[in-house]
Amino acid sequence: MLTSSSFIRKSSLLAALSVFAASPALFAQSSSSADYAAQVTPSLNLPTDLNFRTQYQNQYPSGGGYHQYKGGDSAFSHIAVEAGVGFASPLGNTTDSNSTGYGFLLGGGYNFNKHIGLMLEYRFNDLGIASSVINQLNSEISTQYGINGNTHEWSFSLDPVYNIHTHGKWGGYVTGGGGFYRLLTSFNTPVDEGEECDFYYGCYEAYGNALVDHFSSNQGGLNFGGGVTWKPNPDQHGGLFADVRYEWLDSPGNSTQVLPVTFGYRW
Repeated sequence: MLTSSSFIRKSSLLAALSVFAASPALFAQSSSSADYAAQVTPSLNLPTDLNFRTQYQNQYPSGGGYHQYKGGDSAFSHIAVEAGVGFASPLGNTTDSNSTGYGFLLGGGYNFNKHIGLMLEYRFNDLGIASSVINQLNSEISTQYGINGNTHEWSFSLDPVYNIHTHGKWGGYVTGGGGFYRLLTSFNTPVDEGEECDFYYGCYEAYGNALVDHFSSNQGGLNFGGGVTWKPNPDQHGGLFADVRYEWLDSPGNSTQVLPVTFGYRW
């Protein structure tokens, strides 16, 4: 029968033997911790493959050290689209014949990486006719209600884009290219189309526009410019943009120069 003192002695002996038996495992764990420390210490002489992992982990501690292309590497994530509206102002000698009007832009393309892309853009500008031209026509051509007019410019252009990324919400891009441009200038005069009646307004005199004359031309053209972008969430793909371009059209006689300013959304 064991006494309490002998029981304590035997329990202490068993505890000491257990610690001794477990010591290799403890040493192995310490060695493993030392190996881990060695992995994150590039100054040690490590195997080649381990050196590579160490350098990678130290240089890119946050999974790469840069923001990957938004949306991953799928083909769809590289698709780019844009849409916007704004105004267009004539420049240079074009101010002699036209005045500021409105315009819109639609585009689609492909981003090869986070910096380089290519866009196919459709742009439409509606320019007014300069008041000096309208006054001259009204002095030479007698009509009951006078003459008015406009110039429609529409184009298809292929435009490389270089995107400028930042770590915040703001970014930008520069772009330029060329393509097909069409100009159509029309002069109209209001005409009385007689009395019309409807349920809401009753009967009234209706007026329309009669075409007095028009001129059209097809030509090549160039554009270049850029814009700034703002993303409400920097981790999202799309954002708002403000775009300014210079357009030069190789029009018959005098070249046409236009400055479109567009506000919209790019994705």
